[in-house]
Amino acid sequence: MTHSLRFIASLLVFAVAGFANAADVTDELTYTALGLDATTNGYASFSGKTITSSAVYAGNASSGTGQYIQLRTTNSNAGIITTASGGTVKSITVTFNSSTTDARQLDAYGSTSAYSSAADLYSPTTQGTLIGSAISKTGDETVTITPTGTYTYIGLRSTSGALYIDKIDIVWNSDASNVVAQPKITGTNPFVGTTDVTLSADANSTIYYTTDGTDPSAATGTEYSKPFSLSASTTVKAIAVSGTNSSAVTSVYFLKTAHTGTATDPFTIAEARDVVDNKVAPATSYVAGTIYKIASSSDDILKYGNANYWIQTEGTKDTLEVYRGTGMGGRKITDPAQLAVGDNVVVGGSLSLYSNFYEIANGSMYSTSNAVVNDISDIKAEKDGDENAPLYNLSGQRVGKDYHGVVIKNGKKILNR
Repeated sequence: MTHSLRFIASLLVFAVAGFANAADVTDELTYTALGLDATTNGYASFSGKTITSSAVYAGNASSGTGQYIQLRTTNSNAGIITTASGGTVKSITVTFNSSTTDARQLDAYGSTSAYSSAADLYSPTTQGTLIGSAISKTGDETVTITPTGTYTYIGLRSTSGALYIDKIDIVWNSDASNVVAQPKITGTNPFVGTTDVTLSADANSTIYYTTDGTDPSAATGTEYSKPFSLSASTTVKAIAVSGTNSSAVTSVYFLKTAHTGTATDPFTIAEARDVVDNKVAPATSYVAGTIYKIASSSDDILKYGNANYWIQTEGTKDTLEVYRGTGMGGRKITDPAQLAVGDNVVVGGSLSLYSNFYEIANGSMYSTSNAVVNDISDIKAEKDGDENAPLYNLSGQRVGKDYHGVVIKNGKKILNR
């Protein structure tokens, strides 16, 4: 009898301990919990922050001088991540501050691998899986995100400008004993021509993947053995399987474009909008277009040394706002005449969707056909010299015949349309 009672007591202790291990734990993230400086509204990095669970938080944010957690999209480095797990995330509840403008959005990403910095959230190869979004419809509300997969690490970032958040409540389930780490999917994205895709996971896992948009399983997916090539825009999904347990699905959309988005091979405006929509915009993207509207006044241009203006692709309805655009090489604009409607420009900066408008923030001109900038008083078609002579931009880099703007040919500046 005594032995039976002891056995039952042992079972009860084990059961209680089991339930305790699997208990839900809530972390309440505020600007004070994250250690943000309440004396300044500047952005700063933080790390090593623990609250209630075993999760460790890091990232880059502002306190708004001690009012809220402030996140932004510019600079591609603001956000909140976990570098150590608190278990399995069950829910994320975002309480917006009334200062948040309507229709601003916070995206939550999940992963079974630790994040290293908030910059991971701006790359499709490191951001993990989008598990939900919190959208501020009134500027003062609470929105809860409930993941459908199993994720042990999370990342939070703005996708539409400045967000002001009173607090973020993250509920963790501490029992993560059967969690299999998600596989990683890497490859050039966006890509021109073809890209090779590599999948990786823990050594004791088998990876299965699909390229038709469906979720893979051990029964329906292709077992991964070596890198494979894509030649068209494709969604690659993958899982890792260990024994009878499977990871959450990792999904990456690879976007094919005609241009690389570099200074010498800029995106078209349609391509720029595509990379934003598919969340694969490089940290710095270059876009070509023609100025059709200048929103800033001459006085403001002279005062701030930058301007807000719009570019478009001629013959289309594709438009892009250049926000706080500077002059050549990031220099201040010193004369309003350095911007003119009809100028063909290549602008580099951070692409995003801001208040339902596609924009390139802090756009620095790489090239322009503007006569004042290039000190050209009379632009004429080039007739002299070798018609097949190479073309160079104003930075001395050789460019192709399809390059638009002022170029150097046969030692002279000409406008190549």
